Amino acid sequence: MKHTASTYRSYTEPTIMSNGEKIDSEIGRRLSQHDLTVPYTEDTGPKKHNQNVMATMTERDPYQVNDDVRVGFDDVFAEPDGMHSFDFVWEYSFLTFSSSKLWCYKIITAVCSLPFSLCWGIQFAFLTFCHIWYVMPCLKMWVVSLDWVGKSWSHCVRTFADPVFESAGRFLGNIRVSTSSPTE
Repeated sequence: MKHTASTYRSYTEPTIMSNGEKIDSEIGRRLSQHDLTVPYTEDTGPKKHNQNVMATMTERDPYQVNDDVRVGFDDVFAEPDGMHSFDFVWEYSFLTFSSSKLWCYKIITAVCSLPFSLCWGIQFAFLTFCHIWYVMPCLKMWVVSLDWVGKSWSHCVRTFADPVFESAGRFLGNIRVSTSSPTE
């Protein structure tokens, strides 16, 4: 069956994929005409336990920390004008790329996220502990201990250097330079 441009206009664009990636509208239109099962679903998130937990579960990157790793099919693959593969190859390549990226990420995350979360939690807890109980007391000790050095240095500069530079400034400040062109 041949599809016309009016068929494309009547189609509504699919929703966002479950990994948050938006689908290219032209490919989505063609895929819907082939009646393919496409992995486009909205994440509904867990049941409502708490407003804060729900907000965290729906917006997982509120500060856009990982925007640089958001890679879509069209960020990786592009065919220049005059060099196009068959439409069905391009469409199925899109499906294969998107689905494999999504499911590989989900599987790797399911296997590795808990151990990595534990390791990073311990690491940041240790870092926080060291900062609170070692680094800040050491810095405070240095500030208190070296306070006399700052005061002594300040007195030395005011006593010895200030008069020398003030005298040099007054002496050199009276020098006048004038330029004149040679007369012939």
